[in-house]
Amino acid sequence: MFARYLNSLLEDGDDNSPRVIVRAEPMNTNDRVAAQQAVFLCDVGYQETFDITLMRMIYSSQPDSPAVFKIAVNTADRSSMLGELRRMNIHAASLFPGFDGFTRSLRLQLQVDVDELFPWRIGDKPF
Repeated sequence: MFARYLNSLLEDGDDNSPRVIVRAEPMNTNDRVAAQQAVFLCDVGYQETFDITLMRMIYSSQPDSPAVFKIAVNTADRSSMLGELRRMNIHAASLFPGFDGFTRSLRLQLQVDVDELFPWRIGDKPF
């Protein structure tokens, strides 16, 4: 029923169609999409750009809350934060299956190990 409704909106293409973005799960997937448990977003209205429609939806649902946060991690805490992420199985090898993700993860782990062995060198990255 929902798919039929969305299709009717897309076919009409008039100015009265809602400005919404809907979640679309892929029918076929690859290793990376499966590992990241990814879904895609589809803009069913054509009056605005995708990013403006998305921000309008976010702010209309929570107008007093910031939609995006930036967390700055100082250099001294970088290794411990990366270690915590690895403990939770969040690293390049788990997010990007294959040789590329493995090598990125290995490189980062080597950086963390060097930082732990030589804490006075933090900030002076040889890699």
